[in-house]
Amino acid sequence: MTASQSITQTNHAVTPWIDDYAMERVSYQVARLSRSLDLREHDEEDVRQELIAELCSAEPRFDPSLASRKTFICRVLTRASAYIARSIRSRRQGYGRPMVSLSALQAARAEQLHASQRDDPAQAVPLSIDLERGLGRLDAEQRKLAEDLKTQTPREIAAEAGVHRSTVYRAIAGIREEMSGLGLGAAG
Repeated sequence: MTASQSITQTNHAVTPWIDDYAMERVSYQVARLSRSLDLREHDEEDVRQELIAELCSAEPRFDPSLASRKTFICRVLTRASAYIARSIRSRRQGYGRPMVSLSALQAARAEQLHASQRDDPAQAVPLSIDLERGLGRLDAEQRKLAEDLKTQTPREIAAEAGVHRSTVYRAIAGIREEMSGLGLGAAG
């Protein structure tokens, strides 16, 4: 008896929700993740167990008036598989390294820019003048957005203003367009 067979039999005893169809879909998702992420056998079993646990926890949310049982099972497993894949990729990319916030990265980049300007004061003055001229070309709403972006993310700004995030991003694109007219486009 394989490990997956014992899991199937154990889950049949716990809940009828995990039937042969559900296990077939779990096996499909495990095989798909194994191929795309090059999982080892013991990792496959961990993924299998996570998918089964997610399926069991999703059972109370099933509403037959919204979707068929098979469709619900497929959607739950697809969503769980995507989450597991992201987790595995994230763990592989940053395993053992401390988490770094975007704010810290932005602060480090700003410090590098300021350090390069301190090294070459002749370069700092014209850049400062260009930035002031660029900010002067912005309307009041764009200037406020530029100020808000110093301390908030676009998502936070959108929530505060009660607008969709894409509206904020379009406004940011407008600011970039104005600045690029002065040759102050984003580096890199």
